[in-house]
Amino acid sequence: MEEARLPEGMVHLFLANNQFRVPPTGLLNSLENLSRVTLSGNPWNCDCGTINFKKWIISNPNVVQDANITKCGPDEEKSAVFADKAIWSLTDLDLCPEKIVLYVTLAVLVPCFLLMVAVGKISWTRYEMHVKVWLYSHGVTWVKEKDIDKDKEFDAFISFSHKDQDLVIPELIEQIEARDPKVKLFIHYKNFLAGELIQLNILRAIQVSKRTVLVLSKSFLESEWCMFEFRAAHIEALKDMNRLIIIKMDDLPKDEDLPEEIQVYLQSTTYLTWGDKYFWDTLLYTLPRT
Repeated sequence: MEEARLPEGMVHLFLANNQFRVPPTGLLNSLENLSRVTLSGNPWNCDCGTINFKKWIISNPNVVQDANITKCGPDEEKSAVFADKAIWSLTDLDLCPEKIVLYVTLAVLVPCFLLMVAVGKISWTRYEMHVKVWLYSHGVTWVKEKDIDKDKEFDAFISFSHKDQDLVIPELIEQIEARDPKVKLFIHYKNFLAGELIQLNILRAIQVSKRTVLVLSKSFLESEWCMFEFRAAHIEALKDMNRLIIIKMDDLPKDEDLPEEIQVYLQSTTYLTWGDKYFWDTLLYTLPRT
């Protein structure tokens, strides 16, 4: 039917007992001035397009005189199901069951999506280092050095007790240099300035190095200077938690027997364990490049 145009001043409209299946286009927006309308006796379609019609009937109870007998037409399969029910009494899902699929889909997908995001975020937070190390070991890197580190001369200061040098020098320092010749290490016996106070040498080593690698062993804990190095490196690490890399050696006492400041740090950050399966991949990944 063409778009309905009601004569000005019309207050009564009788559409009952005709063959209307859908309201004439624009009719529902032209009924503000009507005081009486009849709609029954028509084979109204009852589908998704009927929802607005139903809402209009409900919102105008004093205007629609025969709302209780305005029903779906019996001549279509969907309409026949509700042939004895008033249109106003049908739910949106009765009229448009297709919405059930949408609602169910949204009800399933939205929580699943939110759960996946939450799990992904938690997993990334927990396993970020493992993922990056795995990617690094397979030749994929994307982490760039911060501008603040660009002018530092050394990639890492290796802090260890002289009592551990028979292990640290061949098994750690020389292995790092062999596995990645581009890494430039600051080492006590090579780079400390002769005649300068040890404290100043230590502070300089930390300041000119992008990372400080602490070889945490029983001997390290017993050394006053090694512990000074830890405290100085810890202070620097407060500015950037990536600056301090701790390697736990096998001869350490139980965690609860470690100095409290060491315990606190180990509980709050990731550390490496000597001999771990992914030790070298992780260490080489965490070391920057000059």
